[in-house]
Amino acid sequence: FSSLIFIHMTDPLIPQKLHKPHPAIDISNEITKLQRQAFNLMLAYARPTIEQNIFHELPTAELARELKTSNNQELKRKIESMQKILVRWDIFENNSLFHCSAQLVGEVHFNDSITQFWFSPGIRKIVINSKRYATLNLAIQKNFLSKHSQCLWEFCHEFIDTQSGSTGWKSIDEWRNFFGIDDNKYKRFKDFNNYVINLAVKELNGVSDIRIKVEYKRSGRSISEIRFLAKWKTKDDVKQINDAPKKIKIPAFREWFYNKPSLYRDLFDAKFEAKCDVDDPIERSRIYDEQIRIAMAEESPQMDMFER
Repeated sequence: FSSLIFIHMTDPLIPQKLHKPHPAIDISNEITKLQRQAFNLMLAYARPTIEQNIFHELPTAELARELKTSNNQELKRKIESMQKILVRWDIFENNSLFHCSAQLVGEVHFNDSITQFWFSPGIRKIVINSKRYATLNLAIQKNFLSKHSQCLWEFCHEFIDTQSGSTGWKSIDEWRNFFGIDDNKYKRFKDFNNYVINLAVKELNGVSDIRIKVEYKRSGRSISEIRFLAKWKTKDDVKQINDAPKKIKIPAFREWFYNKPSLYRDLFDAKFEAKCDVDDPIERSRIYDEQIRIAMAEESPQMDMFER
């Protein structure tokens, strides 16, 4: 990169408002919360000059601060893994429909001081040419604990200014795919509804700038389709957003766990899945919480958490 001219920040703050094109919202459901938030921040920083400049550079410390992480190695792994995630969209040109795809992030150069990155020509094209976008307040995304809340928040912004504010009806399988739910998880609709949909709705209504409600359509005695209705919160509601996380009581052991590096959490989950043979989701949740408490008490990632 020595022969290239980079964009250097004069203002240390990344813009907190992002006009995000719809195709950049409807991306792979395998993306994590941190990856989605990092992409938003990088796009917000690059967007004002994305037509003139290919390469962008920002302080790693600023990106880490916005993502509320102090682990640069974890941040590096997450950003590098974004190069494997595809954005897909359709365009109609010269009387033909094209199915397009591109890397979420192109080349990345990273160290503890500077993060250098560029977006592929496809991403730059949809950012520059898109006529449909959602306006996101990136200060809000810092409040989310769940990736399901993050992606639903962005998705609802696509429809919030329409007359109905509706996402439209989608089947259960379509929503499972949207949230990135593995086929082996939450097989019963009751569990999917309780642990994914209701928790995301509760978090958005508690700490975001929008208020949503979920509606269900039945086919016989079973739920067949779901949609979400979104509307902006009032000014009084928005003023209370910064206080909202304090009102949601998060147990100390869960807050401790959320603040652990993702590698630690991934290893924890893998060990839990390997050793817990309980099928009932409520009992599994209780055991899961108990193992977090044990790990917190021991404060050692090397311990065999499931031998006690």
